[in-house]
Amino acid sequence: MKKKYIALVLLIVIVCALLFSTVGCDVRNDDRLQIVVTVFPVYDWVMNVLGEKASEANVTLLLDSSLDMHSYQPAFADKVAIAQADLFLYVGGESDNWVLSLLKTKECKDVRTMDLLTLLGENAREEESVEDMQEEIEEEEGEETEYDEHVWLSLRNAVHYVDLIAKELGEIDAENADIYAQNAANYILELKALDATFSAIVAESPRKQLLFADRFPFLYFVKDYGLEYSAAFKGCSASVNASFATKQDLINRAKEWGLKVILKIENSSLSKFAESIREESGAEKVLILDSLQSASEKEYAEGRTYLAVMEKNAEVLREALAA
Repeated sequence: MKKKYIALVLLIVIVCALLFSTVGCDVRNDDRLQIVVTVFPVYDWVMNVLGEKASEANVTLLLDSSLDMHSYQPAFADKVAIAQADLFLYVGGESDNWVLSLLKTKECKDVRTMDLLTLLGENAREEESVEDMQEEIEEEEGEETEYDEHVWLSLRNAVHYVDLIAKELGEIDAENADIYAQNAANYILELKALDATFSAIVAESPRKQLLFADRFPFLYFVKDYGLEYSAAFKGCSASVNASFATKQDLINRAKEWGLKVILKIENSSLSKFAESIREESGAEKVLILDSLQSASEKEYAEGRTYLAVMEKNAEVLREALAA
């Protein structure tokens, strides 16, 4: 019985290996442009650049709906999609270490890629700790610098990436390069207009501080607009339980700044914690600033877009910074 079980396991392994070995041979039954992206904002950017040509492409969103980029591991079908892709766009950073391993395989080593953190160059920001933030386990000496991965929360980064996406698609599909360039130019105008709206909100607001009783993925965002912030945890923190000291520090900070609004991110596991900070600090309400870390293609079809979410964030920011 044991021998039969071992033989069955070996057969499954061999079949899987054979299936994957065919992936790199460009054996596919879909002649459309194949594009794979890891996170929702990039999916939306690509769709805007494709515009009227979107029906001529198959765009796959790997982290669909509730999947968490910080713990995601690709399924076999995801690996197949990447290996067959004409273009694969991923964020980079610690959460995407699985990408580096996959791209070293013979099936994926020739896949055309865009690593967003690398493409940001010197504008990539290191994760930082601020006063009141709960300390993480100290990094071992010699460990590589950890960069904040939430690059899409800067509209200025978005402008940079959309331009690069249009150029990349234009090289892959030269026949439609002019269309991609024009679509990108139109979309960039919208991104810049919203960036100007955020700048105006901050300039006109009496407050310049935000407090997150939650993880803090908005580093690029606050740096764009010169805002001061406090938070319970870093953006990529795996922590879910704030210490008593962290709670008291945040309460004291909210009182010092005279805040009326405490912030949390969407789908937060720290909602009760945020409410307790609000109650004990005397703030009036808890609001959500959406970090766009989870969304689905279905939600996109129903109107959840990068611009729509960021426009809603603009209204939340206006209220959070009000007197």
